[in-house]
Amino acid sequence: MYSKRLRARFLIRAGILAVAALYPFIYQGLKPSLRTRAERGDAEAQFQWANELLNPGGVVETFKPEGMKWLRKSAEQGYVRAQSCLAEAYTKGYEEKGERAAVEAARWFHEAAKRGHFYAQYRYSQACATGQGVPQDLIEACAWAGLAATGGVSEYEHAFNELARRLTPEQIAKAKQRAAVYAAEK
Repeated sequence: MYSKRLRARFLIRAGILAVAALYPFIYQGLKPSLRTRAERGDAEAQFQWANELLNPGGVVETFKPEGMKWLRKSAEQGYVRAQSCLAEAYTKGYEEKGERAAVEAARWFHEAAKRGHFYAQYRYSQACATGQGVPQDLIEACAWAGLAATGGVSEYEHAFNELARRLTPEQIAKAKQRAAVYAAEK
């Protein structure tokens, strides 16, 4: 009557719909070990749990405050990926808006940048270059962009080159000195 192919498509679609309908229950029920580890203070588990809450197929508004809470806990423990993600969440206005969000984003990008996170170094250099959340300082921006450029990402290298064009040779030398100090501190 029905071809095997048609029956298989029907079963696949029915299965997808069933999973979608049960997602809230699966979501809360199948992650107990991750949540338990997060509650016990495991920074990586807190970060993963935050991602589960913030990204279940797009940010679900009801999970956002809980996800941000776990992301902040992980970041406060020094988990560098959480620090960078928390900064990014502030730039997207998940909790704060305006200047307060810019200050928090710069703060967390700086924390992750100090620990060698290339993307955070790049984003912190942008904040320094534009004065978003921190005082504008092109030498500082160039120093952090230079560190980010060592990660081999062409966008970061381009950012460094663009900043360097706006500086004098003495300022570039000063930026490189700062970058060497920052690299030694991580």
